[in-house]
This record gives sequence, C-alpha cells and structure tokens, in this order.
Amino acid sequence: MKSGRGRKPDNSGFVLLELLIALAIVLLVVGGAFEFYRSYLKSERIARNTLEAVTLANNLTARIGHDIVLSDEIKKGQKGLYFWEYELEALPAAADAKLIPYKVKVTVFWGDNAKRHFSLDTVKLREQ
Repeated sequence: MKSGRGRKPDNSGFVLLELLIALAIVLLVVGGAFEFYRSYLKSERIARNTLEAVTLANNLTARIGHDIVLSDEIKKGQKGLYFWEYELEALPAAADAKLIPYKVKVTVFWGDNAKRHFSLDTVKLREQ
C-alpha cells in the first residue's frame, strides 16, 4: 500500500469552495442585472408620466381661446393621476387695439404629493 505522499491528486471534480465562489460570482452578476432592470423600469415610468403631463398641458393650451374663453381667471382640475391649473391674465394693450393679448400659463402636477410638474407659458390673442 502506498502512503499519502506517493498518490497522485484526484482532479476529476470541483471542490465545494470552488462551487461556492462560482455561485457568489453568478449571484453578483444577476444582482447587478436586476438593479439595472429596476432602474430602467423607474426611468421608463418617469418618462411615460412626463409625456402624459406634457400632452395634457398641450391639449389644455390648445383649447384655451377655442373651447375656453380668454378672460382673467385661474382654474384648477384633475384628470386621472394628474392635477392641472391654468392662469389667464390680460396684458396691457393700446386703447384702440383690435386684439387683446393674454398671458396663458398651464401647469400639470403629478407624482407623490404632486412634487413633479410641467409648465407651459404662451401668449394668446382675443379680438376686442
């Protein structure tokens, strides 16, 4: 019988430590990929909500002067998860002016405690 020194080491399999190290590396890669995916989903949600807010502000602005009569007023409302507000203010014009300019500001709020917002400012004209 040969002693332990004379035997060749058996390299036919993996040691438990090697398997644990490989598992740890795989878990790190999967964890990083999951964090990247979670970040992507958050960014996509923010972009989608912002696009909806911009669209709502644009639609309200387009209605002002057509469906919504130009006059000094502030009005607020809600559409789904979005709160909106518009302010209409007559600007100074010459006494004989045929058109009266109005400052129009449309703001849409959303998110936790409505901390996100988008504002659209423009000037519209109304016949006197």
